Amino acid sequence: MFTMPEYHGKGHAKTILNKLENWVKEEKDSVSILETGFMQKDAIHLYKKVGYEVTENFEQYIGVENSICIKKRIIF
Repeated sequence: MFTMPEYHGKGHAKTILNKLENWVKEEKDSVSILETGFMQKDAIHLYKKVGYEVTENFEQYIGVENSICIKKRIIF
């Protein structure tokens, strides 16, 4: 996901993330795994702030040096 700089700090990214997590619940899944680039410091900060933790890269991101995967257990 990406938010334009003029929308930073206004809660839009968190709203999108909440909708994603609700979708995970609707699908009866228990884990949300996201991928971002290691230079996306704001994204990584947001994800960690709401409970995501860095995990091993999965599938197409294995071996991609500038990729970070981050996951969160979703409770429903």
